[in-house]
Amino acid sequence: MKSALRQLFAGQRIEQFQVWQLVLVIFLIPSNLFIILSKEQGYVSGLLSDYLLPKLYAVDLALIGLLAIWLWRRKKAGIAGLKRWKWQSGWISAAIVLAGGGVLVKSLVAWDFDLLSLWYPAKLVLAGSLFVYLASAPPVFKPEKNKVNKSAQSYLSALAATVLFQSLVGLYQFFTQKSLLGYWFFGEPNLSNPIGLAKANIVGAEYVLPYGTTAHPNVLAGVVAVYMSLLLLFWGTGKNKWLKILRQAALLAGIAVLTVSFSLSAWLVLVLGVMLAARQASGLPWKTSKVVLAAVIVLVVIPLGLIYLAPNSQNPSVYRRAALNEAAMEMFANYPGLGIGLNRFTAELENFYQSPAGEITRFVQPAHHVGLLWLADTGIAGIGLVAALAVWLYRRRLHRPVALTALVLSPALALDHYLLTQSAGLLTAALLAGMLAARYGKTMKPKE
Repeated sequence: MKSALRQLFAGQRIEQFQVWQLVLVIFLIPSNLFIILSKEQGYVSGLLSDYLLPKLYAVDLALIGLLAIWLWRRKKAGIAGLKRWKWQSGWISAAIVLAGGGVLVKSLVAWDFDLLSLWYPAKLVLAGSLFVYLASAPPVFKPEKNKVNKSAQSYLSALAATVLFQSLVGLYQFFTQKSLLGYWFFGEPNLSNPIGLAKANIVGAEYVLPYGTTAHPNVLAGVVAVYMSLLLLFWGTGKNKWLKILRQAALLAGIAVLTVSFSLSAWLVLVLGVMLAARQASGLPWKTSKVVLAAVIVLVVIPLGLIYLAPNSQNPSVYRRAALNEAAMEMFANYPGLGIGLNRFTAELENFYQSPAGEITRFVQPAHHVGLLWLADTGIAGIGLVAALAVWLYRRRLHRPVALTALVLSPALALDHYLLTQSAGLLTAALLAGMLAARYGKTMKPKE
C-alpha cells in the first residue's frame, strides 16, 4: 500500500493533479460557500457580527488538500529545507516567534481560549502557506523561448474563467435585481431581501449592487480587479488560441461588472495593475524602495484625506470610514503593546467609539484601513512581526514581489478591510504575491 502511494505521489499524474488542485483553489477563492463552526462569540450587544464567526470555507478544504499533498511530496527536501532556512537566519526566526507568540497569546486571552482565538490565526497561516507554496514552486510564469508552459496556461485559464464566471453572475444580479440560483451555487447571497445589502442610487432609482458569489460587491470587484491584473501581467505567457479568446472575454466582462459595482478601490487596484503590466512590458527595472514608498504614501494619504473630508461630508461611506479609523487609533492608544487581540475590532468597537447619532452601533464593521486595523488588533508586537517577516522575505529575495503586491493592493488596503478580514481577501492577496514571486522571485532560497 505504501509503495503504491509512493508511486502515485512521485509520478506525473500527481503533478497534473496538483495543477488541477491549484486551478480549483483559484476558482473557489471568491466563493462564499462555508459552514459556521460556532456562534458563541459572534454577538455584539445582541447583534450577530459576521466578522466574529469561525467559518470553514470550501476553498479552505481545497487549499488544505493542495498543501497536504505538496508537503507529502516534499517530506524530505521541503521540510528539511524549511528547517535549514530557519536556522540560517536565527535572529529573524526568534523575532518572528517572539512577536507572533505575543500576538497569539493576546488573542487566546482576549477570546477566553475560545475556538475563534485560534481560528483567525490559522486563517492567516493558511493564506501565508499559499504564498509559500507558489513562491517555492518552479517559476512557471517566466517566458521561455519557443516553449509553452502547460501549467501556466492552466492557471491563467482558471483566472480568466473565474473572472468571466463571477462577472456574468454579477451582471445577471444587477440587471435582474435577484439571485441566480442561491446559496448552494458557490455561496451566492440571497438578494430577494434588500435589507442590509449594498445599494446605489442610479438616476433616481435604488439598485442592489452585484455580489457574484462573494460576501460583498467590494469583494467581488476587488477579486475581479486582481485577477484581471494577473491576466494582464502574464499576457505573453499563454500561447493557446482559446486561452486568448477566454482572456479577452474575461477582461470585457470584468470591466462591465466593475462599472456597475461602483467600487473606487477596485478601479484603483486595476489601474495600478495595468501600470505594473505596462512597466513590465517596457522592460524597465524596478526599484523596490520606490515601490514601497509609493505604497506607504497611498496608505497614509487616504486616511488623512478622509479625516479632512469627514466633518463636512454627507456621504456615509466617507464619515463611516473616518469614524472607524478613529476608533482603531483609540484602540491602539489604549493597548499599544499587544493590541486588543486578533479579529476583536468589532467586538470592542462600542467600548471605544460611539457616534452621536448611533451610526457606528448600526454599522459594526472593522476599520476600513488594513494598516490601522492590524495596529489596533496587534499593537507594537504586530509591527515587529511585520518588520521581521519583511527581513525574512528580503533574505529570500522575495521582497520585490511582496512590495509590488502591496503597491497594487494599496487602494483596497487603505479603503477597505476585506484583504485582512475575509477569506477571499486574504487568499487573493496571497495568490497575487505568490504568482508575482513565481515570476519575479528567486524561489525560497536564502540569500547568501
